[in-house]
Amino acid sequence: MFRLATAVVMVLFAWRTYGEMAIANARSSGNLEPADAVVMKRTEEHGKTRGGTGQDRDAVWVYWDKVTLELRVNGEVQSVEDGVDLDVGDHAQVGLWHGYVIELDMYYVWRGWHSGLGGNTLLVFYPLAVAARIRLPGRVHPRGRTCLR
Repeated sequence: MFRLATAVVMVLFAWRTYGEMAIANARSSGNLEPADAVVMKRTEEHGKTRGGTGQDRDAVWVYWDKVTLELRVNGEVQSVEDGVDLDVGDHAQVGLWHGYVIELDMYYVWRGWHSGLGGNTLLVFYPLAVAARIRLPGRVHPRGRTCLR
């Protein structure tokens, strides 16, 4: 089980690395597939939080805005965050890589690969599995000898 989890994590990171490198190469060489998009929905969130993190928090308020656009691209609806100033019904030019929106009106909007619930769960429990494997007491061999395998 431990070796299987290790193999899955390695494949996950290899795929993410390949994807990010291929997207960077496609952007730099101008090989993203151009497509037209229509804004179907615009969602805005606003908030504020204290500056800093953990024990380094301070009394300064930091205000943030998050704009999410739902775009209809080639008959599919895709969401992008932090899009340009577009409103519902506006047309835009997007750059696609294997069907994923990477650029919106020449702005980089790709959030990067995320492994989803399964991958995140694996990444959280992987260190626990390593610690458990290290701390497991030696098993007793049928002939009375202790084996650590």
